[in-house]
Amino acid sequence: MARDRGSPPAGRADRGDDRTSRWSRVADRLDRQLAPVDEPLFDAAALAPGLQVLDVGCGRGSTTRRAAREVTPGGRVVGLDVSDEVVRQARVRTPGSSPIEWMVARAHGAPLPDGRLDRVISRFGCTFFPDAAPGFANLARATRPGGRLCITVWAHRDRSPLHRVPVEAARRAAAALGYDLGLPPPDGGMHSLGSADHAIAVAEGAGWTEVRYTPHELELYVGGPGPLEDAVETRMAAGTVADALEGAPRPVVDAVAAALADAFAPYHDGVGVRMPAAFAVVTARRA
Repeated sequence: MARDRGSPPAGRADRGDDRTSRWSRVADRLDRQLAPVDEPLFDAAALAPGLQVLDVGCGRGSTTRRAAREVTPGGRVVGLDVSDEVVRQARVRTPGSSPIEWMVARAHGAPLPDGRLDRVISRFGCTFFPDAAPGFANLARATRPGGRLCITVWAHRDRSPLHRVPVEAARRAAAALGYDLGLPPPDGGMHSLGSADHAIAVAEGAGWTEVRYTPHELELYVGGPGPLEDAVETRMAAGTVADALEGAPRPVVDAVAAALADAFAPYHDGVGVRMPAAFAVVTARRA
């Protein structure tokens, strides 16, 4: 039951629509899962009234709306995401009085005015750049001298049980049925900025200076507090395992779901599936 490597891939738009649909089903859970990361992110960003801010990979806009509150009065925030459906969902969740502009674009090609931004923030949105160098360069171009970058990035997968445990459980379950999930390496995909040396080199090469990589570890609830089934559904709908299961036969999908339930069960503390997560806050200044 090996993956058919010779089959043509699904159209990019179709694949993106499918992932957006899956992500939307669990988006509220993912916001609850990631909410504790907001504190180190916003502490480092040190937003203040009057600042002009870009939130990269804004999703449904929870961090964008917090940024808007912190820069009021006088400031403004742009929420940027690659998916028009995700941005639509962000808009309908945002009061009309909020000083927010929503933009659908990829970071490397976003039509941002030169030298206007005081801050660029992102809660893991920059980890999904298909090519990090032009993305970070465009963000630097749009930032004024002295403006700052403040983002969170995931550590390599093997350092973070939140990501390692479900991926390894899925790999074993699929392999038992003779199916190769084609999973990215521990330093690939959304973990590609997971080492200090690499993240600093990428940012410096794109025009940022005084780059700092500050490791953190928190215990996060998979899909937020809730029953075991919520954690399994969240991982089956969004993230590395979900992406790897695209096009997989139903027996493989069912086996992976059962394996995730078994893997998560020891981590359920009565409130939710609570797992250590390693990440870093990356900060930099525009020269």
